[in-house]
Amino acid sequence: MKSNYHNKKRSSFTSKRFGTGRKKSSGFTRSRKRKRKRKRVGSYEAFRMRSKIRLAIGCTVTAAVLICGIVFLPGLLGGKDDQMSFHPVESTGEVQDNWEQTTSLEETPKDEDLCLNIRQRSEWNLVLVNPKVELPESYLSSSQIVTAFEMEMDSRIEKPYTQMYKAAVKDGISLWISSCYRSKELQKELYEREIEENVKSGMSQEEATAAADVAVARPGYSEHNTGLAIDFNGVTMDFENAKAFQWLQENAADYGFVLRFPKGKESITHIMYEPWHYRYVGVEHAQKMKELDMCLEEYLYYLQEKGE
Repeated sequence: MKSNYHNKKRSSFTSKRFGTGRKKSSGFTRSRKRKRKRKRVGSYEAFRMRSKIRLAIGCTVTAAVLICGIVFLPGLLGGKDDQMSFHPVESTGEVQDNWEQTTSLEETPKDEDLCLNIRQRSEWNLVLVNPKVELPESYLSSSQIVTAFEMEMDSRIEKPYTQMYKAAVKDGISLWISSCYRSKELQKELYEREIEENVKSGMSQEEATAAADVAVARPGYSEHNTGLAIDFNGVTMDFENAKAFQWLQENAADYGFVLRFPKGKESITHIMYEPWHYRYVGVEHAQKMKELDMCLEEYLYYLQEKGE
């Protein structure tokens, strides 16, 4: 009996000292283990959820960057989606975009040279005459000058002018012709008289001639030599403030007439602004010029570039 007692005591002591004995887990210990397990499981699920969120955000940002690049990059480069082409410039290493448009702009003549790049057309009503372009001899041989309203004019504008005059009278507007057709002889006389008056005002001969070229055309370089041009109501700058001028601006195109030397186009026409000077071009062309806000030189170049 004693031996068994000591054996049991020794066994109990050894278990306590070295932890080899088997202990029964209490309810509290088991509860803590379950909480730890649940915590580890919860942490793993949260980690997976955060990873999914990061992945979704990354995909969204990447897609947004790609879409912005597709939509806005062509505009930032200055070209169109379907027309963009690049041509390296050897001298600078820069990139030239939209080659066709750039070439077209470079080939467009400057204002002062525009009329020199216009070919004369076959239509009599679109004949070009200005200080840089002489009236073709062929036009003079084909035109017929008649007297109407106590003035000489090309026979082909007598009817449209008469219609315009009657419409103006009906609206209470007074129009009268100060000048229309001029022969080359008369034009020469006016041109020389202008030079003489400029010299008397103190200009040198060179300055007087240059000033005359702007104010009065040389013989053969005046629209009045065509018989298609009409000067209205006294040939004064004050005419632009008259009701007659406003009426012409609104209605003249409906009868085929246009303001030949408009304000702001002096570098193209090579003639100073003349509110009194109207020119017959035909109803269709007059209305189109009015719509496009073009002088005759611009309009003829426009038609030429369109291949019409």
